[in-house]
Amino acid sequence: MSNALNLLLADTDNVDILQWEDDDMALEAAAANSRLPFDKLTSQELACFPDISDNKNSLLLYLYIRNKTLQLWQLDPTKELSFESVLSHLPSPYDSDRSLVYRVHAFLQRYSYINFGVFVYQKARVKPVNKRVIVIGAGASGLAAARQLQYFGLNVVVIEARWRTGGRISTYRKPMPRCVADLGAMFVMGLVGNPIATVARQFNLYLHPFDANDCPLFDSDGAKIKKNRDRMVEVVFNEIVSTVAYIAQNKGQARFLGRKPSLGEAYETVMIQLEHRHQSKVLKYWQDYRRILEKIKPIRRAMIVVRKAMEELEAAILKTTERLRGASTEKEMAALSAELDLLHVELRDAIKRYDEGDKRVRELKVMLTEFAKQEPPSVFMNELDRSLVNFHLANLEYANGTSLFNSSMFDWNQDDDYEFEGPHCMGSFSL
Repeated sequence: MSNALNLLLADTDNVDILQWEDDDMALEAAAANSRLPFDKLTSQELACFPDISDNKNSLLLYLYIRNKTLQLWQLDPTKELSFESVLSHLPSPYDSDRSLVYRVHAFLQRYSYINFGVFVYQKARVKPVNKRVIVIGAGASGLAAARQLQYFGLNVVVIEARWRTGGRISTYRKPMPRCVADLGAMFVMGLVGNPIATVARQFNLYLHPFDANDCPLFDSDGAKIKKNRDRMVEVVFNEIVSTVAYIAQNKGQARFLGRKPSLGEAYETVMIQLEHRHQSKVLKYWQDYRRILEKIKPIRRAMIVVRKAMEELEAAILKTTERLRGASTEKEMAALSAELDLLHVELRDAIKRYDEGDKRVRELKVMLTEFAKQEPPSVFMNELDRSLVNFHLANLEYANGTSLFNSSMFDWNQDDDYEFEGPHCMGSFSL
């Protein structure tokens, strides 16, 4: 990444870098802000300036004039940048080829690299030609196209089916003060090269950068979603997206009910499979839980038998002891003493077996308590979790501009590589 682009990304207010006179970094920043390469021509420029690319000196002259013109426009996009103004700011010898300067200015203006949006005209408008253009839709693109065509001298009529302008940008306002909600497009996704950033400057509006890692979510009751839950669901959502992407890239043209699946069908199928896999884990958990309980049951039954035997032995010992006290002969006393000793041995053995069983039951209960801490939820996603996943799915639909069930799993692509660089921002304005 170039130094100029690094500076642009470091600070949303990049006017300072553009004021560095003819410094290469300032010109490079101007080109980056216009989505153009600093040191070479685009295919569009090659088509419009075939005479430039053959000569190195002509190419360098063109690039300087183009980048300088972009710099002048971006320094103050609230005023029209005329050909004469560009010429007056070009140092010698770059101002020697007036024809080339005019062509560069005309090209940049024709393709809306300069003089776009809402700005003050510095000279009389071109007399409208006898041509009428109808622009269908008063969204951001329609309004921008209509204004630019009008600037070029065409008679423009904008047709909108709804009662409001703005298209996908829609702000809902309640009668009570300070109660608004954006229902459509609401974020400026990157500032470097984004023409919306220029329009914001033209209206003197501040764009508020926001941190995606610190963007709270609220449920339908207005309660704030806990961060750890939000992150957990986001991880699951990213896994779903990655799974579908892997299938699309590596499993060939799979069919769903005899046709190519939509993105929505693919996501729903993966979530069903995740729920099925989770229920298998739940089933295994309760099977293991039952196995532990099954180990306790025979031990307890054995302990009941031993306990009963202990009670019988204790009764027998008491009875034998009474008989021993009433014995009248030494022979009877010896026999009863031997019987009493045997009963004590049997009782000690029964107590030992009972204690061993009790110890084993307590061990299994501890194991059961620890095992219970690992109990999985009854479902993979509860109602709140599913609503959070739906939020991410809706956000994806917002990015695509259509339902996920209208997007092909194989042909859809977010085109992240073509996103504008820089922070994502919110603006305090609407159409």
